[in-house]
Amino acid sequence: MSAAITPPPPATGSVRTSSGKRRVPFWDNARFACIVLVVLGHAIQRLTYDSDIALGLYLLVYAFHMPAFALISGYFSKSDPPGRRQMVRVLTDIVLPYLVFEGLWTITKLLVEGQANPNITQPSWTLWFLLALAIFRLVLPYLALLRWPLLWTVVISIGVGYLPNIDSTFSLSRTLGLLPFFTLGWWVHERGLVERFALLRVRWWVTAASVAAFA
Repeated sequence: MSAAITPPPPATGSVRTSSGKRRVPFWDNARFACIVLVVLGHAIQRLTYDSDIALGLYLLVYAFHMPAFALISGYFSKSDPPGRRQMVRVLTDIVLPYLVFEGLWTITKLLVEGQANPNITQPSWTLWFLLALAIFRLVLPYLALLRWPLLWTVVISIGVGYLPNIDSTFSLSRTLGLLPFFTLGWWVHERGLVERFALLRVRWWVTAASVAAFA
């Protein structure tokens, strides 16, 4: 009888899920770090009026934490042609939670402040990113058809700053402003740059480039 063949162990630093897909802890840690930064940013916001240190930390966090969120979201997004399955996922994973939490936020304001003005076109507090993510997912298949999607999104991001009629309605101003970072994340994954250049490995040039980019 032939010996049983033992499957090779998963790559170092990764976790294999039951579906067979390899899960890289780096991205989970990156998401967690961004979430912590969001909480930290909101926690110190009221201190910025009385403390220069708090203001400096606040500006530092807000300089990159939402672009980082958009980039990570883009990295795990697919540019497949829009279909029924994709639309259902956008509705169930993004739009439905947005409506639920927007309703809860409206009830909270009514109970605490005694008044509320329900308006789903004006996202409350941090819920704007859910709408932004829905728009990102919907426009990505069409951006992927362009020859230079990154260049076009940068042009759009800068151009909307000169249009006064694009405001917080459906969080369009923030959405279009962050669109290049979302597209960059998708572009990096689409071309396999992380694997090609082993960007997740600890190397001196990766560390030096990261510190330079952060600075």
